[in-house]
Amino acid sequence: MRSRWKRDVNESYSADGSDLVEETEAFLAGTYAAHCRRSGLTVPGWAWLNSFAHRDLEELLEIHRCHTDRCRLSGVEWYGEPWLNAQRILGRDILTFVGNDAVLLSLLQRAVLVPLELRFIHSQAVSGLTEYELVESVRAALRRCLP
Repeated sequence: MRSRWKRDVNESYSADGSDLVEETEAFLAGTYAAHCRRSGLTVPGWAWLNSFAHRDLEELLEIHRCHTDRCRLSGVEWYGEPWLNAQRILGRDILTFVGNDAVLLSLLQRAVLVPLELRFIHSQAVSGLTEYELVESVRAALRRCLP
């Protein structure tokens, strides 16, 4: 299956291709959402799954801790930050599923999260993706993995 995401018509890559390289590296490193924000681009819904699909266990634990602490310490209401809330929920659910097992996380990423991410990339161009749909889709995928 060949998956591609569409860039805005007004966006262009640099002549030397460095923008494309940075975008690709961010995708594979699980930092695509942060790359979009730094670049002033709209973060596509699928990109909020990117860190879970590509980062290692220690990084995911740190991300989840930061998301949880950031909102608790800043007093941010969860309903005011829907994508942050979605990431907090996904982090909790995925980390609960894998525990401290880095091998299980890697298997989950290859068998479930990356294929789901690619499906979202493909479908978002047509229908978009809401925070609720992202969380529900990942939760349904995790349930299918349970014995």
